[in-house]
Amino acid sequence: MEMLPMKVWDLRTKEKHGYQAIRYKIQDTRYKKERVREIRTDEVLEPGMETKLEEVLKVGDLVKVAGVSKGKGFAGVVKRHGFAGGPRTHGQSDRERAPGSSGSTTTPGRVYKGKRRAGRMGG
Repeated sequence: MEMLPMKVWDLRTKEKHGYQAIRYKIQDTRYKKERVREIRTDEVLEPGMETKLEEVLKVGDLVKVAGVSKGKGFAGVVKRHGFAGGPRTHGQSDRERAPGSSGSTTTPGRVYKGKRRAGRMGG
């Protein structure tokens, strides 16, 4: 994977913020917006300078990586939560991917919040 050079946007100092870090902007061409990220380091760089990731990070440094999962739209309980579904035989032709019972009887008379059901998956 190739990383483009980063332009130092701002600095975090121990006196003002309590820690030392470099802040830089990432141009995200997919969404046409800028994102600000920071790397904690003792290096002193001036705002506007360009630097490469290889110059700031060393082998063995911990890096936090965030991503967005691929959106899968509205998914049933079998795909979304791995439910087994109903029996495939004995006249149950329409229950193969159904979740089954999802609540109790009169008490509490509702389905609990957070119950695993069909809905938006990913993204």
